[in-house]
Amino acid sequence: MGGGQTKQQKTAFEERYTLKEVIGKGAFSEVKRCTLNAKKTVHAVKIINKSALTTEDMTLLTNEINILSMLSHPNIIHMSEFVDEKNKLYIVTELVEGGELFDRIVRKETYSEKDARGLVKVLLSTIAYLHDQKIVHRDLKPENLLLMSTQDDMNIKIADFGLAKYEDKLIEGEVPCGTPGYVAPEILLGKKYGAEVDIWSIGVITYILIAGYPPFYEEDQKKLFKRIKAAKYDFHKQHWENKSKESIDIIKHMLCKDQKQRWTAKKLLDHPWMHQSEQELEKNSLSGSQVTLRRFNARRRFRAATQAIILTNRIRTLIGNLTATLHAETAEYKKGLAMVMREDVDAASDDQDLDQSESSVPIFLLDGASKQNSSMDMSELPEYASNNDNNNNGLIESTKPSLQPAVALVVPEDVSPNLPALNKSVSESVSQPESPEADKPKIIRSETNPDMQLSASKSMLLKA
Repeated sequence: MGGGQTKQQKTAFEERYTLKEVIGKGAFSEVKRCTLNAKKTVHAVKIINKSALTTEDMTLLTNEINILSMLSHPNIIHMSEFVDEKNKLYIVTELVEGGELFDRIVRKETYSEKDARGLVKVLLSTIAYLHDQKIVHRDLKPENLLLMSTQDDMNIKIADFGLAKYEDKLIEGEVPCGTPGYVAPEILLGKKYGAEVDIWSIGVITYILIAGYPPFYEEDQKKLFKRIKAAKYDFHKQHWENKSKESIDIIKHMLCKDQKQRWTAKKLLDHPWMHQSEQELEKNSLSGSQVTLRRFNARRRFRAATQAIILTNRIRTLIGNLTATLHAETAEYKKGLAMVMREDVDAASDDQDLDQSESSVPIFLLDGASKQNSSMDMSELPEYASNNDNNNNGLIESTKPSLQPAVALVVPEDVSPNLPALNKSVSESVSQPESPEADKPKIIRSETNPDMQLSASKSMLLKA
C-alpha cells in the first residue's frame, strides 16, 4: 500500500476562486486579486484573520456585510460573495483599479464647473438611492470616492460602508464617528441625526471640488470642531468670484447648520445649478482650483500616510509591552484611541463660541506660504510620524502648517475590518440603479455553519 501524503481538501473559497497577488494590506487583513473559476472573472477579495477580531469587530463587520448585500446601484461598490471559514473571512467585491477621484482630477488637462457639477450630480443621485433604502453612510470623503478604471474619468463608485447604519437604528448621543473636516455639526454636538449628515459631507466635497480647498480648515482639531459646530465658513472672494452664483447657493443648502433646513438629496438634484447648460458651466474654468486642489490633495495624502504609520507603531508598542492576549491588546488600543478622540470632541464642546471674524484661509493658499511638503519623500514618513506623535497616543495633534487633519473620530481604518475602499465614478448623465435581482450577492457560504446559506434578501448572521 502506498504511503503517500493525502491531498489537502480545498476550502469552500478555494473551490470557487483562485487567489492572485496582494494589492493591499491592513492590520488584520489583506486584499488580493482573485479569479472566479467558473467564469474566469477577476475580482478583489478581502481576507480577514478571524483570530484577530473582537466581538465588537465582528459586529461592525456583520453590519457592513448586511448593508452591502442589500444595495444594488451602479455607483456603489458591489459585494458579490461572502465566505465564512473556520479561521478566515472572505469578502469578494468588484475590482476597482482607477485610484482615488481627487488624484485623477488634479491630473486632468482641463477641468471646469461642468465637470464638478457632473460629479456632484452622481453623488447626490447615489445618496438619494441610499437614503431611500433608509441607510446613512456617515463617512463620505475623498478617500471613499474611487474610479473604476484608469481609462474612464466618468465611472466612480462610493466605497467603505464600515460606519453605515440604518437610519432607524440611530439614537441621540451616538458615539461620534466620521472624519474631521467632513463630519456634520449635529454629530459633534451629540444630537439625534439621520440622512442629513451625508448631505453635509457632500457639501464639503462640493466646496473642495469647486474651490480646491476645504470650507473648514484649522491645524488644531479643537478649533476645527468649533468652526464646524458653528457652521463658520466663507466663500473667499479671491477664490469664488469667478464661480457661478448657483454653485455657491447649492453649497449653502448643503452646509446649513440647521439640520432640519438642510436640503435632501432629491431636492438638491432639482436645484437650478443642476439644470444649467453644460455650455455655460464649461466656460467656468476651474484650472486655478485644480492647482489649489493639487496642493490640498498632496497634504491630505501625506497626512493619511503619516497617521497610518503612527497607528501601526502604536499597535506594535502595545503588542510588545502588554502581556494579555492579542484580543485584549486590540480591545485596549481601540478603547484608548476612542477615548482620546472623544476627549477632543468634548473639549471642543466646552470651548467658547467662535468670534465673528472671517474664517481663516488654509495657510497653504496664502501668498508666500511655505511650499514644504508639496512634494513629499515618503521615505521620510516614519521619522516624521515619530517626531510629531508628541503625546505617544497615536495622533498628530499639532503639526506643520501644511498638513490637514484627517484622522477618523472613532475607529481608524484597518483597526476595524472594513471592506476595501474600492470604487468611484463621475458622469454628467446620472446612471440609474440596475435591476435589484441582477446585482445581488450570490450564495453566502459558511464552513463554520453549514446551514448559513442565505440569499441577499435574508439577514446574514455571523458567529462571533
